Amino acid sequence: MKTDSVDMSVQRLKKVHSISNSPLPNNQVLIQAVPAGKNTVFQPPASTPEAIKEEVKEEVTKEDLLHLEKVQNAPVNANRIIYSISTVFPFTILPNSLIIEETKINLIFWIFLGSKQIHSVDIKDVTNVFLETTPFFANIRIVSRTFTENEISMNTLRKNEATKAKDIIEGMRFLNNKKIDTSKLSNEQLRDVLQSVSRQTITKKFL
Repeated sequence: MKTDSVDMSVQRLKKVHSISNSPLPNNQVLIQAVPAGKNTVFQPPASTPEAIKEEVKEEVTKEDLLHLEKVQNAPVNANRIIYSISTVFPFTILPNSLIIEETKINLIFWIFLGSKQIHSVDIKDVTNVFLETTPFFANIRIVSRTFTENEISMNTLRKNEATKAKDIIEGMRFLNNKKIDTSKLSNEQLRDVLQSVSRQTITKKFL
């Protein structure tokens, strides 16, 4: 009887040794320390389809929460149109447009019907804005460090609209340099603030 017991113990140890040496996925550890003198039952970690699905579900939930947090913390009106003007018809058959957004300026030039060129420049890249007027119209020149020829212009604009556009661009440059958040202001409030900032900035230059 003692011999049979020893043989059974040896067989059990061999079985445990073979299990412990078998490769496991993801470097999982199978053998754990247990109190001496107790029978040990070795079971592989649970990797059932249900467990895998639950783990994937938790990861997806984490990603959704992170995405939701980013959306909630993002500026509400990051790319809204603040102001836009167009050239005067019929002096330009297909009116060109200057569109000022909160972070960039778009100049749209129609070549002929169905064909146009769009030049975009970030507010942070604008180095200067010039307004040139004639008795009836105005011309805006925007100088940027990103343009190949350093500047781009649009003419045959209404003087009052071109003046307002210049003030808004100058105001946006100032607020952008100061890292001031304007996303909570309405379009009308923002235009008033930008024009006021532009006038104060110009006044300080001459003082």
